[in-house]
Amino acid sequence: CLHPSRVTGSCCEECDSCTYNHRIYSNGQRFTTPDQPCHICTCLLGSVQCERRTCPPLTCTNSSTPPGECCP
Repeated sequence: CLHPSRVTGSCCEECDSCTYNHRIYSNGQRFTTPDQPCHICTCLLGSVQCERRTCPPLTCTNSSTPPGECCP
């Protein structure tokens, strides 16, 4: 991160925000991005971790995912 800060009582500096796609997110903030709408991302101590959203189980045999949606 660009501006790490020192937490009281800690010997090391930590990042309290993340920059992702030219946007700044707070530590612990969860977000989605237009380029990966089916992923949920989290800012963790200066690093962004993204994972695919989990879809609920289906009860039908024929399913389709509507345009712009992540799950059927």
